[in-house]
Amino acid sequence: MQRKLEVILVRHSEPIRTQNNMNARLMRTGLMFEELSKNGNLDRVVWYTARFDHFNKKPHAEPYYTETKTNMIKLISTPGYKNNKSIMRIIDDFIFGVKVAFEILRTPKQRQLVTIASYPTIFACLFSLVSTKIKRGSFILEVRDKWPDVFSDVLKPNFVTTILISSAKLCLKILLNNADFITVPSEGYKRWLAESYSPKNKNIQISPLPYISENEYEAQSDIALNKKESSKYFLAVFFGTLGNMFDFETMIDSIISINSTKALEKPIHLHIYGNGDNAERLKQKYSNNSEIIFQGYKDLTKLARAASEATVALAPYKGISNFEGHFPNKLAEYISLGIPVVHSVPGAAQYFTKIHHCGEYYAPGDNEKFKSAIIKVLSNPSNYKFNAKEIYNTEFSPKKCFSPIIGFITRNSRYTSH
Repeated sequence: MQRKLEVILVRHSEPIRTQNNMNARLMRTGLMFEELSKNGNLDRVVWYTARFDHFNKKPHAEPYYTETKTNMIKLISTPGYKNNKSIMRIIDDFIFGVKVAFEILRTPKQRQLVTIASYPTIFACLFSLVSTKIKRGSFILEVRDKWPDVFSDVLKPNFVTTILISSAKLCLKILLNNADFITVPSEGYKRWLAESYSPKNKNIQISPLPYISENEYEAQSDIALNKKESSKYFLAVFFGTLGNMFDFETMIDSIISINSTKALEKPIHLHIYGNGDNAERLKQKYSNNSEIIFQGYKDLTKLARAASEATVALAPYKGISNFEGHFPNKLAEYISLGIPVVHSVPGAAQYFTKIHHCGEYYAPGDNEKFKSAIIKVLSNPSNYKFNAKEIYNTEFSPKKCFSPIIGFITRNSRYTSH
């Protein structure tokens, strides 16, 4: 009898499609689950994620994908946490990792096992590695953040933080040296791993962060690429979480300054789409400026309509090491929707926007550089014409982004008879 090939995904802190929200915006693991589920060479795909909803801080509703012969999303009960920067989050990750490890150990021996774990969530990765090796399966590590190195940017050095960061670095080295296959989102991340950790396993492949599924993109791009720009003002947009990874003040203050000095032929209106920890603070701070509008959370269709009217999109990332050499999927979203982007991500993203004529880079936190970049785009929008659909299909579709992982699984699958 043939061994059945089972792929296990280990990742919490991501949205899932539920019975109450069929149109939830999926991130990398959700898109990977759907892409792998369509692969006829895989007998079963299981995604272990937490029942606790990281974004809304409450339990998930039941997943839309219930158990079938081929795939399932399994929710693991954990205590949850109120603050993302807390001891309870570490405890939550530990408990999640232990429970997932026992689930992996229960995999029938008749199945050939491949586990894909996403780093960080360090305990989940470590425990998944150990349990997968016990089952003689293959372990794929996806490195998505420069964790724990990025902590050096935000934590004051002392005895406790030194011990914690050193321990975390040791854990990452163990994962890198024992993984059968490693993916990173960009060439810059690949260099960082090689220089900082010198992993024994040199099988590191670039697998960019995908944007959305092909079907969703077709529906969204049909609206977004039918451009209807305003003649009264330039529309600048920001799509995403209003979190601490972005420098909103540089972006907003610079636009206010440009408008006050009339540096362009018409004013810039900035529409900010999304919610997050900084939403209320920013709304209060800029409540007296009618050209800065906070739109809140919107679904994909409404974002597509906004994209069809936008002249420029903004990605004001802070200048921390986690973004150096990275290619965040926010840039993929803007470019795929046909909007020139002004961004502060050095390295791969800076080079990409230059060679494809789809945006301008500015140094993080630099108001003058930001103003120069956005004025350059808005003064000559005809200079930023590019084939958004072609770029999506060749760079940012799930099929393209997950091809290294699917290739590894295919090459290393062994169907044997018993």
